[in-house]
Amino acid sequence: MAYGMMRGVTRRLMLLDTASLYFRAYFGVPDSVRAPDGTPVNAVRGLLDFIDRLVKDHHPDDLVACMDADWRPQWRVDLIPSYKAHRVAVETETGPDEEEVPDTLSPQVPVIEDVLDALGIARVGVEGYEADDVIGTFTGRATGPVDIVTGDRDLYQLVDDERGVRVLYPLKGVGTLQLTDETWLREKYGVDGSGYADLALLRGDPSDGLPGVPGIGEKTAAKLLDAFGDLAGIMTAVDDPKSALTPSQRKRLDESRPYVALAPEVVRVAGDVPLPDVDTALPGGRSTKSVPAKGVNRDGDANLGEPKSLNEEAVMAERPARRPRKPHSARVVRTERLTPHMQRVVLGGEGLAEFTAGTCTDHYVKLLFAAEGVTYPEPFDLERIREEFPREQWPVTRTYTVRAWDPELRELSLDFVVHGDEGLAGPWAARVQPGETVRFMGPGGAYAPDASADWHLLAGDESALPAIAAALEALPDGAVAHAFLEVSGRDEEQKIDSDVNVVWLHRGDRPVGEALVEAVRALDFPEGRMQAFVHGEAAFVKELRRLLRVEREVPREDLSISGYWRLGHNEDGWQAAKREWNAQVEAEQEASSAAAS
Repeated sequence: MAYGMMRGVTRRLMLLDTASLYFRAYFGVPDSVRAPDGTPVNAVRGLLDFIDRLVKDHHPDDLVACMDADWRPQWRVDLIPSYKAHRVAVETETGPDEEEVPDTLSPQVPVIEDVLDALGIARVGVEGYEADDVIGTFTGRATGPVDIVTGDRDLYQLVDDERGVRVLYPLKGVGTLQLTDETWLREKYGVDGSGYADLALLRGDPSDGLPGVPGIGEKTAAKLLDAFGDLAGIMTAVDDPKSALTPSQRKRLDESRPYVALAPEVVRVAGDVPLPDVDTALPGGRSTKSVPAKGVNRDGDANLGEPKSLNEEAVMAERPARRPRKPHSARVVRTERLTPHMQRVVLGGEGLAEFTAGTCTDHYVKLLFAAEGVTYPEPFDLERIREEFPREQWPVTRTYTVRAWDPELRELSLDFVVHGDEGLAGPWAARVQPGETVRFMGPGGAYAPDASADWHLLAGDESALPAIAAALEALPDGAVAHAFLEVSGRDEEQKIDSDVNVVWLHRGDRPVGEALVEAVRALDFPEGRMQAFVHGEAAFVKELRRLLRVEREVPREDLSISGYWRLGHNEDGWQAAKREWNAQVEAEQEASSAAAS
């Protein structure tokens, strides 16, 4: 089916990346907008208002709400296992892994779907594909102009001036749009739409877990594409000793052949999704001045006929059964107290025979601890436990960064911050004995130092020390880096096998991160492209995110920045709130950036 022509009249097609838009709506509309039973419907209300504005301003003839039937398709994961791995909340073997979603947003998604259906707006999701793939296929079949509305830059690859395909990218919540055409892309990235996927592949994207080619950053990738045309041309140049590639570029590209061979299928949106036969016409036609929001009124009250259950139990009951992946099983080889508050636990044993780790320096694993007072049957079977035990008796997970992995000895080193009897993992690490069994999931991870960056910034507290130390030790000789580590006092400093001068900041009685923020702000930033790794307590991470993203205008793709933990929250509570926190911070900073411009 082709879209865009009817009786000789050119029709404009608008495609909505629905999930990215309702996430933005969720954080842009206060949760005081509620249904009669008190359930928040702010995402529903915000999305409808946005669609209403889009229709008024851009006058589409056809409108499709494209959905993620599978946000992390297995066929992409099979090619690159790190793909979106850091966003997984629950790992499964059957059905899609569960993505981290705020508790008050999850129940709104089925309501959004019902409202779109009630309005007569075509809603299309295809099993095994992301919304990006649905959008790519609709775009490829269109015979008229296409507006793609998305907060995902991956879809820049579809921009095509000749065909009238452009991206409307929300800058401030869902109110201000960046109209992205090929002129804008060339000015911003040095490529047009057809070259953006190759640029993204070479550069990598930590937000999607794509490592890229080490040493090939965004600017270098753009120059290579300008010189050799496309990815195939670049790889042909690798085999041509007379080509203009530098020796280091040739070496890095040659070493990355396995990634380069697989990544195109992951990075490029599919164009052959089996789309259903649907009526995409805008309800009421182009003459419609706005979409009638009959699903939710201006007070937020739902009006969908039979009420939709919004409680958690009902939502969970509607999901297909999940089967967790099998964890690794290891034994404790030895322990070592590194500092008064840092304990190292080294794992080994036959259970690590199939464990693999890539080039990321922020690898993490999720340790599994038995719920208090619960004993699990042997052999340990996580699938059986989750089927037979109530949720409150499932193993408790705690996430820790891998300090080192020795593939020859098959030994995995994990460092734990220990504060007496506080927490779960720290006290365990302090008392665990060699020979004890440990079970964990993973690894995950997405960051590694980019050798093509002009300089590197690494900043964090004790929780980020293992990842920062691993990154410093992985830097090539002569790399320019500024590293700041905040610890409680001098006796918490550690030896790091790197030529980089680490600035150790002693917290004393000051709030966590205060000295760190001051030090980074006081830094005289060198010229050139910076790659940054900033992790630790969420409050100071937020401050440094604002400094780098808004004030210093560092591109998102050059930042690995995350709140590992938050004062006053245990890991369970923080992980439940983290997606909401991150999205809110991003929305605030995009608003600040838009206001400054």
